[in-house]
Amino acid sequence: MFLLFGVASIIFSLLNLVNYFKGKNPKLFRFISMSLSLLTVGLVYELNAQYVLYQDFNGLIDVTPPMRVIVWVFVVSSIIINSFTLADHLIDRS
Repeated sequence: MFLLFGVASIIFSLLNLVNYFKGKNPKLFRFISMSLSLLTVGLVYELNAQYVLYQDFNGLIDVTPPMRVIVWVFVVSSIIINSFTLADHLIDRS
């Protein structure tokens, strides 16, 4: 499930960028993208908590290291892509 949310966060980040270059307001896509990034992190934490709760430490050891890298890629990509549309709002053009 966290993979689905992570991929969706990148897709909405790209939609954010496309709408920005078309001259439309991309705030909704930016919000959805960042929300999905946070849900991705929350789902990974929940999965790890379930492994600990059921004392499945072998599963925790097998799944957590590669999952950590994947989550970092999703979150950092989402932040970087969304920052392109935010940078324009932060620059004072007066």
